[in-house]
Amino acid sequence: LGLGFEMVRRQSQAHLSSYAERDFELDEFSRKVNWAEEWGFPIEYYAPTLQTGRDQGASLLALGVKRDLTMKVATVGIEGLTPVEQRELPSDMDFLKTEHRALFDSLTQDHPHGDPNRMYAAQVVWDESMADASASFLAARAPGRKLLILAGKAHCHHLGIPSRVERRGDFRVVSVIPVEGQPVKTKPVTASSSADDRLLAGYDYQLVFSAKD
Repeated sequence: LGLGFEMVRRQSQAHLSSYAERDFELDEFSRKVNWAEEWGFPIEYYAPTLQTGRDQGASLLALGVKRDLTMKVATVGIEGLTPVEQRELPSDMDFLKTEHRALFDSLTQDHPHGDPNRMYAAQVVWDESMADASASFLAARAPGRKLLILAGKAHCHHLGIPSRVERRGDFRVVSVIPVEGQPVKTKPVTASSSADDRLLAGYDYQLVFSAKD
């Protein structure tokens, strides 16, 4: 089994692999990848998964895109990147998924930001880059490996990473969303659907957690 982490930038793969090989412990790994600044959320949230993956001999895969790259796409668009920066992008990207754009717009409608088309381009670059790295990992190990991707809810919606992995090869991808308490009934997506309903409809399974006293 492989474990892919959105939270670790791809340029930190060597440090993630060294952690997996027990060259150093979690605190040093966190310092080496500049976790607090690069991701922001405490590493303690992810420590059990990282440690279990290492203990079980899983391949740990860094999927995160360079922050400066996606921020620049959001600001100046892909056309504003230098030739060197453009070569860092996947060669095959799909910006024409109308349902995906509708999901993105519904999720960001209350957030002030710049040009919505460039912001969406940055989202697609993020999804496509993670999908490209995941598909490459699987293709190199086919048919004997599976990859569990840990990423944000919008990224794991079927129109985010999953469909973009499947477009790259003979892969079967399922998406799982965590919910608390009880399963949530999905609703057909319409033009008036809320962001939450659009998001939930893009998952194959719900992983239900019961709150403890």
